[in-house]
Amino acid sequence: MKRAFLDEGRPEEVAHAIRQVVEARGALVREHVARRVRFADQPKGRAWLRDGYVGIYQPLGEPQVEVRLLLRARWPWRILWTVALLNLVLALVLVITAPDGNTWFLAAFAGGFALLAAALVHLNTLEPVRQEEAAWMEAFEQELRRELPETELEDALQHERRAAELELEGEIAQRRVARARKSAPKPPKEKGRRFSLRPNKEKEPEESPEDRLAKLRARKAELEAQQQREADGKA
Repeated sequence: MKRAFLDEGRPEEVAHAIRQVVEARGALVREHVARRVRFADQPKGRAWLRDGYVGIYQPLGEPQVEVRLLLRARWPWRILWTVALLNLVLALVLVITAPDGNTWFLAAFAGGFALLAAALVHLNTLEPVRQEEAAWMEAFEQELRRELPETELEDALQHERRAAELELEGEIAQRRVARARKSAPKPPKEKGRRFSLRPNKEKEPEESPEDRLAKLRARKAELEAQQQREADGKA
């Protein structure tokens, strides 16, 4: 997938410019709306027909427009998915019917061989398709620059680099603000009388060990006398 970014624009204008490129290169436009353009192309010297999809995305309320190009070899891609789906159905049928071991082996071998062959055919088309994607995107970018000269156009690498630079600048600014806050002098504290909600209580004098011992002895004698009076009353 190839991507390009316009700093501002209308999806309708972008789709119109993309359609002009598709028609100028001799491809067949299969669908053209404001948000997408589908086309089919038969490159020279290639055996497989190409299916192209150009998506045009604009976030709500944002001026920026993103263009995404996806190009595939039509039949290798379809055959691969068809064989994969048939293998899944075959596996479900084998699980439900529970055949003998020979049937399991033959079915697994046939399904695996078909999937491997389809995958190899599809993989063989990936490199030329990538090269054709790059050529298509370059043609789209040239037409967009010609049709919308007042806008700035970036490829995916330039866009990611600029986003990384903006993120780095934001981090640097945050560090500068944090450093400035730390280095700023603290405001002086106001000196004043502290008021307490609790009333001031006079501090009671501490009790000496001798006084405490005398109180304990008096309390013990009082308890012994009380016990003695209770014993005399019962007698």
